[in-house]
Amino acid sequence: WLAFWIVMLWIGAVMIVSLMDVDLIRKFMNVVPTSIYAVDVVLSYVIVSLAIFCIGTFVVNAFTKERAKTESLVKKLDYLSKRDSMSGLYNRRYVIQYFENIVWHNRERFYLFMFSVDGFREINEAYGHVLGDRVICDISTLLLSEVDEDVGECGARYGEDTFLYVLASDSDVEAFMKADRIREKVAALGWEEFPLLSVTISGGVAACRDDNEFDHDRLLKKVDDLLDGIRSRGKNQIRSMVG
Repeated sequence: WLAFWIVMLWIGAVMIVSLMDVDLIRKFMNVVPTSIYAVDVVLSYVIVSLAIFCIGTFVVNAFTKERAKTESLVKKLDYLSKRDSMSGLYNRRYVIQYFENIVWHNRERFYLFMFSVDGFREINEAYGHVLGDRVICDISTLLLSEVDEDVGECGARYGEDTFLYVLASDSDVEAFMKADRIREKVAALGWEEFPLLSVTISGGVAACRDDNEFDHDRLLKKVDDLLDGIRSRGKNQIRSMVG
């Protein structure tokens, strides 16, 4: 619309100048009557201006559409670079970068809660991978509902059936309770087609402020090892490395 009004103003200015310049035109054009020549000049300017306006409008619209497509593609690529396509959670690469670049430098009130689905392989074998994917997606939705990104929390799918929740808490007890609440909610999940299916998780909680760890990679490895140890001790349990 701005381009439209600029062109219209230009056309008006051309018409005014053309009509005011009758005497000048008369000096150089003695053969053609001045009034006829002036009208011809004005019409020529109008036609050319309208042509320029149409071409300009087409170019602007094409540019706008192409820009919108490019922005949409960039957003999609940015989303895919950070998110797990199936669960909608952040992916492993992003959560590690987030932990290293954001959390680690302000880690006093942050905790790592890593957990996995108990017997996930057996679920896939007994009920099929389609249901297995549904289990992952339902747990992911549940985790997303718990994550508060406004306070710096982050939820990610860390592996096939493993999740990492970077949670914020003011105390070790509160952090453990947050983790255990997720365990309880997962245990309460149900699927109408498979009423006998019961899904549980097991995991471990570690404080990011661990005074014995000065390297973020070592802390992630410690939490991973904690999860492996929990798996060998049973199901449907949360263990803590704090307090």
